[in-house]
Amino acid sequence: FEERFTLGREDAERANAVQVFLDALAELAEGRPPAGVKAWLDEHPDQAGRFSFGRHHYKILLAIREDFLPELESMREHISAVALNRFRLRRMSGEAALLVVNQARHLIDSAVAEEVVRRVAAARAGAMLKDLEVDPALLSFVCRELNNKRRELGEPKITAGLLEANYKEVIREFYERSFVGLRPEVRSFVEDRLVTIGGYRDSVALDNALSTPGVSREAIEHLVNRRLLRMEERGGRQRLELTHDLLTEVVRASRDRRRELERAEREREAFQEEQEREQEERRQSLMRERAALALEKARRSRRVAVGLLVLALIAIAGAAWAL
Repeated sequence: FEERFTLGREDAERANAVQVFLDALAELAEGRPPAGVKAWLDEHPDQAGRFSFGRHHYKILLAIREDFLPELESMREHISAVALNRFRLRRMSGEAALLVVNQARHLIDSAVAEEVVRRVAAARAGAMLKDLEVDPALLSFVCRELNNKRRELGEPKITAGLLEANYKEVIREFYERSFVGLRPEVRSFVEDRLVTIGGYRDSVALDNALSTPGVSREAIEHLVNRRLLRMEERGGRQRLELTHDLLTEVVRASRDRRRELERAEREREAFQEEQEREQEERRQSLMRERAALALEKARRSRRVAVGLLVLALIAIAGAAWAL
Protein backbone atom coordinates (compact mmCIF):
# COMPACT_ATOMS: atom_id res chain seq x y z
CA PHE A 1 0.00 0.00 0.00
CA GLU A 2 3.00 2.33 0.38
CA GLU A 3 2.96 2.73 -3.40
CA ARG A 4 0.02 5.04 -2.84
CA PHE A 5 2.59 7.44 -1.36
CA THR A 6 5.34 6.86 -3.94
CA LEU A 7 3.89 6.06 -7.36
CA GLY A 8 0.92 8.31 -6.63
CA ARG A 9 3.14 11.38 -6.75
CA GLU A 10 4.73 10.83 -10.14
CA ASP A 11 2.31 12.95 -12.18
CA ALA A 12 -0.98 14.82 -11.86
CA GLU A 13 -3.01 12.23 -13.74
CA ARG A 14 -1.86 9.40 -11.50
CA ALA A 15 -2.30 11.53 -8.39
CA ASN A 16 -5.93 12.17 -9.38
CA ALA A 17 -6.51 8.46 -9.98
CA VAL A 18 -5.02 7.64 -6.58
CA GLN A 19 -7.27 10.19 -4.90
CA VAL A 20 -10.36 8.68 -6.53
CA PHE A 21 -9.26 5.28 -5.26
CA LEU A 22 -8.69 6.62 -1.72
CA ASP A 23 -12.09 8.27 -1.67
CA ALA A 24 -13.75 4.98 -2.58
CA LEU A 25 -11.60 3.13 -0.03
CA ALA A 26 -12.55 5.62 2.69
CA GLU A 27 -16.24 5.17 1.92
CA LEU A 28 -15.88 1.40 2.20
CA ALA A 29 -13.84 1.54 5.39
CA GLU A 30 -16.13 4.04 7.12
CA GLY A 31 -19.36 2.51 5.84
CA ARG A 32 -20.41 5.69 4.07
CA PRO A 33 -22.49 5.59 0.90
CA PRO A 34 -20.67 7.00 -2.14
CA ALA A 35 -21.36 10.65 -2.88
CA GLY A 36 -23.35 9.74 -5.97
CA VAL A 37 -25.55 7.29 -4.04
CA LYS A 38 -26.08 9.82 -1.24
CA ALA A 39 -27.15 12.49 -3.73
CA TRP A 40 -29.57 10.04 -5.36
CA LEU A 41 -31.06 9.10 -1.97
CA ASP A 42 -31.49 12.79 -1.11
CA GLU A 43 -33.63 13.06 -4.23
CA HIS A 44 -35.40 9.71 -3.62
CA PRO A 45 -35.69 9.27 0.16
CA ASP A 46 -38.41 6.67 -0.31
CA GLN A 47 -35.78 4.33 -1.79
CA ALA A 48 -33.54 4.35 1.30
CA GLY A 49 -35.15 1.14 2.52
CA ARG A 50 -33.58 -0.75 -0.35
CA PHE A 51 -30.14 -0.27 1.21
CA SER A 52 -28.58 -1.85 4.31
CA PHE A 53 -26.20 0.63 5.92
CA GLY A 54 -25.46 -1.42 9.02
CA ARG A 55 -24.01 -4.55 7.41
CA HIS A 56 -20.74 -4.78 5.51
CA HIS A 57 -19.93 -8.09 3.87
CA TYR A 58 -16.24 -7.35 3.33
CA LYS A 59 -13.00 -6.69 5.14
CA ILE A 60 -10.15 -4.35 4.22
CA LEU A 61 -6.50 -5.23 4.79
CA LEU A 62 -3.70 -2.75 4.03
CA ALA A 63 -0.12 -4.02 4.04
CA ILE A 64 2.51 -1.30 4.39
CA ARG A 65 6.19 -1.01 5.26
CA GLU A 66 6.79 0.28 8.75
CA ASP A 67 8.86 3.26 7.63
CA PHE A 68 5.74 4.58 5.83
CA LEU A 69 3.67 4.75 9.03
CA PRO A 70 3.96 8.58 9.20
CA GLU A 71 2.44 8.74 5.72
CA LEU A 72 -0.37 6.44 6.86
CA GLU A 73 -1.12 8.81 9.73
CA SER A 74 -1.99 11.50 7.19
CA MET A 75 -5.00 9.39 6.15
CA ARG A 76 -6.59 9.39 9.61
CA GLU A 77 -8.91 12.26 8.78
CA HIS A 78 -10.33 10.24 5.88
CA ILE A 79 -10.15 6.74 7.40
CA SER A 80 -10.18 6.87 11.19
CA ALA A 81 -9.93 3.08 11.41
CA VAL A 82 -6.29 3.09 10.27
CA ALA A 83 -5.31 4.44 13.69
CA LEU A 84 -7.41 1.96 15.66
CA ASN A 85 -6.91 -1.35 13.88
CA ARG A 86 -3.20 -1.79 13.39
CA PHE A 87 -1.07 -4.91 13.70
CA ARG A 88 2.68 -5.16 13.41
CA LEU A 89 3.99 -8.15 11.44
CA ARG A 90 6.72 -9.50 13.68
CA ARG A 91 8.91 -12.56 13.43
CA MET A 92 6.94 -15.73 14.03
CA SER A 93 7.75 -18.61 16.29
CA GLY A 94 8.49 -21.91 14.62
CA GLU A 95 5.09 -23.24 15.72
CA ALA A 96 3.26 -20.28 14.14
CA ALA A 97 5.31 -20.63 10.95
CA LEU A 98 4.43 -24.32 10.73
CA LEU A 99 0.73 -23.48 11.04
CA VAL A 100 1.15 -21.13 8.09
CA VAL A 101 2.91 -23.65 5.83
CA ASN A 102 0.46 -26.39 6.80
CA GLN A 103 -2.35 -24.35 5.25
CA ALA A 104 -1.23 -25.89 1.94
CA ARG A 105 -1.44 -29.56 2.85
CA HIS A 106 -2.40 -30.37 -0.75
CA LEU A 107 1.07 -29.11 -1.77
CA ILE A 108 3.30 -30.17 1.11
CA ASP A 109 3.21 -32.83 3.83
CA SER A 110 3.53 -31.80 7.47
CA ALA A 111 6.96 -33.38 7.96
CA VAL A 112 8.37 -31.57 4.93
CA ALA A 113 6.68 -28.33 6.05
CA GLU A 114 8.46 -28.57 9.40
CA GLU A 115 11.78 -29.08 7.64
CA VAL A 116 11.13 -25.96 5.55
CA VAL A 117 10.45 -23.96 8.72
CA ARG A 118 13.61 -25.24 10.39
CA ARG A 119 15.73 -24.36 7.37
CA VAL A 120 14.28 -20.88 7.06
CA ALA A 121 14.93 -20.35 10.76
CA ALA A 122 18.49 -21.70 10.36
CA ALA A 123 17.69 -23.93 13.33
CA ARG A 124 20.32 -25.92 15.17
CA ALA A 125 19.86 -29.69 15.40
CA GLY A 126 17.42 -30.58 18.15
CA ALA A 127 16.04 -27.03 18.58
CA MET A 128 12.40 -26.79 19.69
CA LEU A 129 9.95 -25.28 17.23
CA LYS A 130 8.60 -22.85 19.83
CA ASP A 131 12.09 -21.42 20.33
CA LEU A 132 12.69 -20.63 16.65
CA GLU A 133 12.30 -17.21 15.04
CA VAL A 134 11.07 -17.11 11.45
CA ASP A 135 10.99 -14.04 9.22
CA PRO A 136 7.57 -14.02 7.49
CA ALA A 137 8.84 -12.44 4.26
CA LEU A 138 11.66 -14.97 3.94
CA LEU A 139 9.34 -17.88 4.68
CA SER A 140 6.93 -16.62 2.04
CA PHE A 141 9.72 -16.31 -0.53
CA VAL A 142 11.13 -19.80 0.14
CA CYS A 143 7.71 -21.44 -0.07
CA ARG A 144 6.91 -19.63 -3.30
CA GLU A 145 10.21 -20.57 -4.95
CA LEU A 146 9.92 -24.22 -3.85
CA ASN A 147 6.43 -24.31 -5.30
CA ASN A 148 7.75 -22.87 -8.57
CA LYS A 149 10.35 -25.67 -8.65
CA ARG A 150 7.57 -28.19 -8.01
CA ARG A 151 5.66 -26.82 -10.99
CA GLU A 152 8.72 -26.94 -13.24
CA LEU A 153 9.27 -30.60 -12.35
CA GLY A 154 5.58 -31.46 -12.66
CA GLU A 155 5.50 -32.88 -9.13
CA PRO A 156 2.18 -33.07 -7.21
CA LYS A 157 3.81 -32.01 -3.93
CA ILE A 158 6.93 -30.41 -2.48
CA THR A 159 8.81 -33.50 -1.32
CA ALA A 160 11.78 -33.92 0.99
CA GLY A 161 13.90 -34.78 -2.06
CA LEU A 162 12.83 -31.63 -3.91
CA LEU A 163 13.58 -29.56 -0.81
CA GLU A 164 17.02 -31.11 -0.35
CA ALA A 165 17.97 -30.73 -4.00
CA ASN A 166 16.77 -27.15 -4.50
CA TYR A 167 16.84 -25.32 -1.17
CA LYS A 168 20.34 -23.85 -1.43
CA GLU A 169 19.78 -23.02 -5.08
CA VAL A 170 16.57 -21.16 -4.17
CA ILE A 171 18.43 -19.02 -1.63
CA ARG A 172 21.30 -18.38 -4.04
CA GLU A 173 18.92 -17.33 -6.83
CA PHE A 174 17.10 -15.02 -4.43
CA TYR A 175 20.41 -13.41 -3.51
CA GLU A 176 21.50 -13.02 -7.14
CA ARG A 177 18.17 -11.50 -8.23
CA SER A 178 18.29 -8.98 -5.40
CA PHE A 179 21.17 -7.12 -7.11
CA VAL A 180 19.77 -7.03 -10.63
CA GLY A 181 20.01 -3.46 -11.89
CA LEU A 182 22.31 -2.29 -9.08
CA ARG A 183 25.95 -1.21 -9.25
CA PRO A 184 28.64 -3.76 -8.29
CA GLU A 185 29.70 -1.53 -5.39
CA VAL A 186 26.35 -2.19 -3.67
CA ARG A 187 26.95 -5.94 -3.67
CA SER A 188 30.50 -5.47 -2.44
CA PHE A 189 29.20 -3.30 0.42
CA VAL A 190 26.72 -5.99 1.50
CA GLU A 191 29.32 -8.74 1.37
CA ASP A 192 32.16 -6.82 2.98
CA ARG A 193 30.28 -4.87 5.65
CA LEU A 194 27.22 -6.90 6.65
CA VAL A 195 28.88 -10.30 7.22
CA THR A 196 31.85 -10.74 9.53
CA ILE A 197 35.03 -12.61 8.68
CA GLY A 198 33.66 -15.53 10.69
CA GLY A 199 30.42 -15.56 8.68
CA TYR A 200 28.02 -13.88 11.13
CA ARG A 201 25.60 -11.04 10.51
CA ASP A 202 26.81 -7.54 11.22
CA SER A 203 25.03 -4.18 11.10
CA VAL A 204 26.07 -0.81 9.72
CA ALA A 205 24.65 2.65 10.42
CA LEU A 206 22.65 3.90 7.45
CA ASP A 207 24.60 7.16 7.17
CA ASN A 208 27.87 5.20 7.06
CA ALA A 209 26.44 2.94 4.38
CA LEU A 210 25.42 5.93 2.26
CA SER A 211 28.95 7.34 2.50
CA THR A 212 30.26 4.25 0.68
CA PRO A 213 31.10 5.07 -2.99
CA GLY A 214 28.45 3.66 -5.31
CA VAL A 215 25.87 3.03 -2.55
CA SER A 216 22.77 5.24 -2.78
CA ARG A 217 19.60 5.51 -0.74
CA GLU A 218 17.64 4.20 -3.74
CA ALA A 219 19.82 1.09 -3.83
CA ILE A 220 19.33 0.49 -0.11
CA GLU A 221 15.55 0.88 -0.41
CA HIS A 222 15.65 -1.49 -3.37
CA LEU A 223 17.30 -4.19 -1.24
CA VAL A 224 14.90 -3.52 1.64
CA ASN A 225 11.95 -3.92 -0.73
CA ARG A 226 13.38 -7.20 -1.97
CA ARG A 227 13.66 -8.37 1.65
CA LEU A 228 17.41 -8.90 1.48
CA LEU A 229 18.07 -6.12 4.00
CA ARG A 230 16.10 -4.61 6.82
CA MET A 231 16.37 -1.24 8.55
CA GLU A 232 15.98 -0.93 12.30
CA GLU A 233 16.35 2.02 14.63
CA ARG A 234 18.82 1.47 17.45
CA GLY A 235 19.97 4.19 19.80
CA GLY A 236 18.33 6.85 17.68
CA ARG A 237 20.13 5.76 14.48
CA GLN A 238 18.92 3.63 11.61
CA ARG A 239 21.04 0.55 11.02
CA LEU A 240 21.15 -1.95 8.17
CA GLU A 241 21.52 -5.71 8.37
CA LEU A 242 20.63 -8.87 6.48
CA THR A 243 17.07 -10.03 7.11
CA HIS A 244 18.19 -13.39 8.49
CA ASP A 245 21.17 -15.53 9.51
CA LEU A 246 20.06 -17.93 6.80
CA LEU A 247 21.53 -15.59 4.18
CA THR A 248 25.02 -15.42 5.65
CA GLU A 249 26.17 -18.66 4.02
CA VAL A 250 25.31 -17.58 0.48
CA VAL A 251 26.68 -14.06 1.12
CA ARG A 252 29.94 -15.41 2.47
CA ALA A 253 30.30 -17.84 -0.44
CA SER A 254 29.69 -15.02 -2.91
CA ARG A 255 32.21 -12.81 -1.12
CA ASP A 256 34.85 -15.56 -1.19
CA ARG A 257 34.29 -16.12 -4.92
CA ARG A 258 34.47 -12.39 -5.62
CA ARG A 259 37.64 -11.95 -3.60
CA GLU A 260 39.22 -14.95 -5.30
CA LEU A 261 38.37 -13.47 -8.69
CA GLU A 262 39.71 -10.09 -7.58
CA ARG A 263 42.90 -11.74 -6.33
CA ALA A 264 43.28 -13.65 -9.61
CA GLU A 265 42.66 -10.41 -11.53
CA ARG A 266 45.30 -8.59 -9.47
CA GLU A 267 47.77 -11.43 -10.08
CA ARG A 268 46.95 -11.36 -13.80
CA GLU A 269 47.45 -7.61 -13.91
CA ALA A 270 50.70 -7.91 -11.91
CA PHE A 271 51.93 -10.64 -14.27
CA GLN A 272 50.96 -8.54 -17.28
CA GLU A 273 52.75 -5.53 -15.83
CA GLU A 274 55.83 -7.68 -15.16
CA GLN A 275 55.71 -8.97 -18.72
CA GLU A 276 55.40 -5.44 -20.06
CA ARG A 277 58.25 -4.28 -17.81
CA GLU A 278 60.49 -7.14 -19.01
CA GLN A 279 59.58 -6.38 -22.61
CA GLU A 280 60.39 -2.73 -22.05
CA GLU A 281 63.72 -3.65 -20.46
CA ARG A 282 64.57 -5.94 -23.39
CA ARG A 283 63.60 -3.18 -25.81
CA GLN A 284 65.76 -0.66 -23.96
CA SER A 285 68.64 -3.15 -23.80
CA LEU A 286 68.33 -3.84 -27.52
CA MET A 287 68.30 -0.11 -28.24
CA ARG A 288 71.43 0.35 -26.09
CA GLU A 289 73.16 -2.53 -27.92
CA ARG A 290 72.22 -1.04 -31.27
CA ALA A 291 73.46 2.37 -30.17
CA ALA A 292 76.72 0.82 -28.92
CA LEU A 293 77.17 -1.04 -32.23
CA ALA A 294 76.44 2.11 -34.18
CA LEU A 295 78.93 4.04 -32.05
CA GLU A 296 81.59 1.33 -32.51
CA LYS A 297 80.93 1.29 -36.23
CA ALA A 298 81.29 5.06 -36.36
CA ARG A 299 84.58 4.84 -34.42
CA ARG A 300 85.89 2.16 -36.80
CA SER A 301 84.87 4.32 -39.73
CA ARG A 302 86.73 7.28 -38.24
CA ARG A 303 89.82 5.12 -37.61
CA VAL A 304 89.76 3.84 -41.21
CA ALA A 305 89.29 7.38 -42.50
CA VAL A 306 92.21 8.62 -40.41
CA GLY A 307 94.35 5.72 -41.61
CA LEU A 308 93.51 6.42 -45.21
CA LEU A 309 94.27 10.08 -44.70
CA VAL A 310 97.66 9.25 -43.18
CA LEU A 311 98.45 6.93 -46.06
CA ALA A 312 97.38 9.60 -48.49
CA LEU A 313 99.64 12.15 -46.80
CA ILE A 314 102.55 9.67 -46.83
CA ALA A 315 101.93 9.00 -50.47
CA ILE A 316 101.86 12.71 -51.23
CA ALA A 317 105.01 13.28 -49.16
CA GLY A 318 106.78 10.40 -50.95
CA ALA A 319 105.77 11.72 -54.32
CA ALA A 320 107.00 15.17 -53.41
CA TRP A 321 110.36 13.80 -52.15
CA ALA A 322 110.75 11.72 -55.27
CA LEU A 323 110.08 14.78 -57.42
